[in-house]
Amino acid sequence: MDWIKKKIVIIIIIIIIMENKSKIQYYGIGLVLLLLLVLLLLFFMENNNKILIIISTNDINYDRDIISIKSLKRYIIDDPKLRNYKKDIAFISSNKEDLDKFDNIFDIKYKITDKSKQLSKVCNLIDKIKEEYFWYIKTRPDFELYGYIDFDKLNINKINSRLREYHGPSIYIKNGFSDPYKKDIHKSTNNKIVMDDMIYIFNNKVKSQFIKLSKDQEVSNYKGLQHEWYHTDKLKIPINPISINGILRKHNFKSQDLKI
Repeated sequence: MDWIKKKIVIIIIIIIIMENKSKIQYYGIGLVLLLLLVLLLLFFMENNNKILIIISTNDINYDRDIISIKSLKRYIIDDPKLRNYKKDIAFISSNKEDLDKFDNIFDIKYKITDKSKQLSKVCNLIDKIKEEYFWYIKTRPDFELYGYIDFDKLNINKINSRLREYHGPSIYIKNGFSDPYKKDIHKSTNNKIVMDDMIYIFNNKVKSQFIKLSKDQEVSNYKGLQHEWYHTDKLKIPINPISINGILRKHNFKSQDLKI
């Protein structure tokens, strides 16, 4: 809950206590504790039913990307299993003129012009937004979803994504790999996994690492590609491999099965 709402709730608590002094004196401190417990439960209920969808890009190809944007609406925003979640959308682009191009599809709460690299765009946004969300979904405007994402398989303490590289024991996750050539899947006794950075999901519990990186000058000034390996190395958040069926339309990269 943002600081304005917190102040409002504190004021409400004070008013309730002041107007019910006699009852509090009669029933004792138990009544006050009960009121506080109810309000705390309302806090958690509100924070636990909000999703922020982050669309991040350097530029837009409208004719190509409109298909992907419509799939995002169909398979996440309008997902019947997520109907109890309030969903807000943040759109980050290096070009200011891109930010209004999808207003006819859905309402965009945050429109941000940011010319920094891919990971830095997301970190800067998370640092800037003070409102809290339970889930954060980062995606690209050119990533088209082919189906719903199973939120029951998500881990609140990890980055939830397909993998870009895998070294480890036998595994099978349908649509759990992002590289169509599957050259970085190896059976091994040495475990190594690298997250996909096209689309991934994380919980409020791990967002502090994004905020920390937003203040890291080495990350902000990095001149190379902030690719999947860079994300994995810098975020240092455990990874939970999941199934996400879709295609990166820019390069025609379809999800592949993670299988050994």
